[in-house]
Amino acid sequence: MSGEYYAELENNHHYTIVDTINDRTYYCPSRDVANILAHKLNNYVKIIRRVRRENNHLKQVKKIPVYEIRRELDESYEHVAFVDDETLAQTFCEHHKDCSYGPLTMTRYPLSLEAEYCSIPCCETCSYCDKSIPDEESEGYCRNYEDNVSLNGKCEDWTSEEL
Repeated sequence: MSGEYYAELENNHHYTIVDTINDRTYYCPSRDVANILAHKLNNYVKIIRRVRRENNHLKQVKKIPVYEIRRELDESYEHVAFVDDETLAQTFCEHHKDCSYGPLTMTRYPLSLEAEYCSIPCCETCSYCDKSIPDEESEGYCRNYEDNVSLNGKCEDWTSEEL
C-alpha cells in the first residue's frame, strides 16, 4: 500500500481500489486490474502535481519584457533582433533612421518568430555576400555589386542564403 490509490482485498474474492484523496472505494473484479488501475491513477496524480508546481513557478517568476527591433527595408518592416534591454533597442534605433522597436506581442506563433531569424534582408544573410574576404574598411564582399559591403547594411538585391 503506497500512494493515494491502492488495491485492497474485500470479501475474500473481490478487490476494491481505495481512494485516499476523496475517501472513497471503487469495486474491481480482479486483483491484477485493481493494481494496474491504482498504479495508473497514482501516476496521474504525480503528473498533476508536477504540472501544478511548474505553473506556480511560472506565475512567480518575474517576467522580463522582450522587445523586437524592426527596420523598414523595401517598403516593409522586417525583423532585426529580439532584445530584453530597452536601452539597447533604443540606442540601436537612434543609430538607424528607419528603425522602430516595441514589446513583443505573445499572440504570434513561436515558429514564425524563429523563421524570422534567417530572413533579415541585409548583406549578412544574402547569398551574394562573401564573408570570407573581409577588407579593412568593410566586413564582406558582395559578388553581385562587386564591391565591399557592411554586413548589417541594407541589401537592395537580397536573396536568401541556402541553409
